[in-house]
Amino acid sequence: MFVDNQARMVYGQLYVWNYDKDEFVNRFASEVLMGIQATYQKEVESGMSQKGVFPLAEPTLRKIKYIITLRVKKNSPQEGNS
Repeated sequence: MFVDNQARMVYGQLYVWNYDKDEFVNRFASEVLMGIQATYQKEVESGMSQKGVFPLAEPTLRKIKYIITLRVKKNSPQEGNS
């Protein structure tokens, strides 16, 4: 589950039913976190080069939520990948 506790918002969640899927869970979490980091870094670089400021929170969080949603859908049981 990917949650912003302060904003009380759930960005995405994936249920894994077999407890012997440690490798899958580790890979999934790493992929999502790397996607989040790459997205944020791109937003920072864009903001700094265009306006010299950090990115606005709302559009950046929307892009991060999109990354999480894509990864969850890709790995959800209905897709046959879990």
